[in-house]
Amino acid sequence: MEPFCNGKEDISILCVEDDPDARNILRETIKNRFPHITLHVAENGIMGLDMFKEHAPHLTITDICMPLMDGIRMAKEIRVLEPDARILVLTAHDDTSYLLDAIRIGISNYLLKPFAPESFYEAINESVRQILLEREAKEESELKRKLPGRAEHKPGTTMFGEDNANSDNAGPVFNGLAGFDSEEAAGLSSGILKAMGGENRDFEAYCFRLAHDLRSPLNGINITCEALVMLFDDQLNDECKKFLAYIQEEVQRMNRLIEGIMTFSKRSC
Repeated sequence: MEPFCNGKEDISILCVEDDPDARNILRETIKNRFPHITLHVAENGIMGLDMFKEHAPHLTITDICMPLMDGIRMAKEIRVLEPDARILVLTAHDDTSYLLDAIRIGISNYLLKPFAPESFYEAINESVRQILLEREAKEESELKRKLPGRAEHKPGTTMFGEDNANSDNAGPVFNGLAGFDSEEAAGLSSGILKAMGGENRDFEAYCFRLAHDLRSPLNGINITCEALVMLFDDQLNDECKKFLAYIQEEVQRMNRLIEGIMTFSKRSC
């Protein structure tokens, strides 16, 4: 699996771990697999919070049980500073109550110790992928807002970017039925097209906000379902497990729908 952040030197990660050996392993693992990112390392929650304030990393990876300030408290403080911060929590099976607290504050993902290296890579890769997709959508939306309307009007032709729709035959018929002469119709069409150009850009911006607002709660639902199965597997009957699996399938379907909306907004604008 090729890392998404290869060639993206402006992606930064903060790793917070109190155990020296684990911290060194995480540091070397991230550097070796993701050599192009900027990595910050802290040994407790207080240092981690200070580093977050200073560097504003795109992704924070933190252990839960740490001295001075645990990962949950640090994550809460980070959420106050940046409500949309991406936080990946590393936790052990014994940290059940901590994990539930982490889910309540809206972590982006979690991994249970001990975890396979590939699971760690995949979790980072997915976070970076979402960061880059949202960045791309936001940049395109902002760029298109600054550009003048792309809609152009030529006699007999309506143009939106590269797509042409010929109206030579329909135009005169419509004008006659509507009571417009050719000059009035040309002015009316030009005004409509300019308005549509502005509304297209507003539509794309709306789609970006919609995707952004929906992804966080959907991610929370998915993580909660996973945690319920993991923590209470022996207490859930088959019907409950089936229902949780159904919820996760619907979350995946909604995420695909969101991706479709974003793709549609780009091609429509």
